[in-house]
Amino acid sequence: MKLWFHAVFRGIYIGMFAYMLCKFPVYDDFEALDRTWSQLIPFFYVLTVLIAQVSMTFIKAIDYLSFHCFKSKVLPLESDQSYQKKNCVTLLHPYFKSNKLALWRICLVVPLLLLEAIRFILLTIERNKNRAPDVKMWFGGWVLVPIVLELLYCALFAIATISSLRFFHFVQSLGFFVHLFKKMWKTVGMFVLIFCTFWFVLAVIHVSISSKSSSIIHNY
Repeated sequence: MKLWFHAVFRGIYIGMFAYMLCKFPVYDDFEALDRTWSQLIPFFYVLTVLIAQVSMTFIKAIDYLSFHCFKSKVLPLESDQSYQKKNCVTLLHPYFKSNKLALWRICLVVPLLLLEAIRFILLTIERNKNRAPDVKMWFGGWVLVPIVLELLYCALFAIATISSLRFFHFVQSLGFFVHLFKKMWKTVGMFVLIFCTFWFVLAVIHVSISSKSSSIIHNY
């Protein structure tokens, strides 16, 4: 029962994440000061799950270090000078070696939260200004904020999909579909590569059009 409960919530998380990326891309409505509930609920749900996953990774890493500290005190053979010279990074290396997706998730979520904080601050400032509808808010170097956010969300979605496939592989009724997906991995990988290239080109075109329109407006 616990396994199916976990599987259902993983499916909801993947569905919310996919809906958030496909229904309203970050770069598309990044200048909108207000969003509807259909946009806010998936956004905050995905962000909350990402923060919870990173927090659980830190908690497990701390438990891993605590276990090794307790082990060095209990077992005299482990408390030699060579073991005591090991720092936290060296001790955590085996843990993150077996949990590479968790490490990559931390490396992506931390800058994601920083960029989301920048976005929130800038949007709050823009609320107090009377900005014309045809004036673009993001220009110059600031256009990298929505582009990097879009790429970070896509990378995190890929990590969530891979970890979910690993989990569903242990569910007997779903293991066949996971095995079939692995057989089609080359085709799926090519599709993902084309998909990412398409979004990157689309983002570059969007930034190019935004910079041109803002320069024309400033000239007038």
